[in-house]
Amino acid sequence: MEQIKRKTLRLIVLINIITLGVIISGCDNQLDFLFNNEDIIEFQETPNNNTDIIKLSYDTWQDQLDYLIDDRPETSFITKQGLKLISYKLLPDDEDANGNINARSYFPLYNNPMDYNKYEILPLSEISKSKPNIVNDYIHFRESVIDQHTNTSLRKVQLKWAYKNVEFTTLCLVVDSEIIYDDLLSHIYVITISEPSETRQIPRLKSENENDEPIIYFFNSPSCSISGLTGSAVAWASVTVYGTRAGSINSITGYTPEYYSSTTGFGYVADAYLNILGYESGANGYCRFKWEVSVAQINPSGGSKKFGAETNITPNMLSN
Repeated sequence: MEQIKRKTLRLIVLINIITLGVIISGCDNQLDFLFNNEDIIEFQETPNNNTDIIKLSYDTWQDQLDYLIDDRPETSFITKQGLKLISYKLLPDDEDANGNINARSYFPLYNNPMDYNKYEILPLSEISKSKPNIVNDYIHFRESVIDQHTNTSLRKVQLKWAYKNVEFTTLCLVVDSEIIYDDLLSHIYVITISEPSETRQIPRLKSENENDEPIIYFFNSPSCSISGLTGSAVAWASVTVYGTRAGSINSITGYTPEYYSSTTGFGYVADAYLNILGYESGANGYCRFKWEVSVAQINPSGGSKKFGAETNITPNMLSN
């Protein structure tokens, strides 16, 4: 019998609060998520990022839920704010479980601009006071997820939760290998922003008979990611500028642009953009480019982040 392939989902667990040297403002959390030019945040300083990346490995949906039952560090981005999974129970296929979303259903609400990973669990009757269409939006999102699995037999699992002395249940939809949808687990996420980095490769000291050695400048944008138990998105951009040093004179000889975006699961989007605006080689050369990276979870409570800037690399930047 062929061995089941182990799935690995990268979840990023914040060890400390990410402190940025700029003001961060995300886009509106709407199903028709759209980034506008005015939403781009240009980095003025390097943020201080303290994160650990932990892999959550699983073969089945039970493995995923057991991480929560055991309150393991890999899922602390879900449990550290007071939410506790008490138990779960697989329901018979013919059982008509009440999985309808209504005003009494519990969902996460992200509403803290100073800590964009902080949420609270509230009934939709409370959330709808500030978001009148939220019930219909959640119903639409759940239907969209189910529509992606019309040829798959989804099974029902009842999850029992505790949050701030209140106990309630949600109806989780699963396939054998993973969780497909849950009112809480499909909407709780963690956003991580790595710090941008610049690296210079300096040639060693040479004798007069040796040829000039190359010098290199690496630019890496902040890597944006948003991760949850049912999916993830990541995006980054980088440019490598090549040059040589003759005596004390640096010259640019070329460049290599790279950008990357990737998603897993339904409702996660990522985009990376890199455009070379101008380039000239030589001692008076330059490499000027514009970069943008963005990630989002497209659902009524989903978060988003987008960053971008114009950067200009000159020959003197290829050395100390």
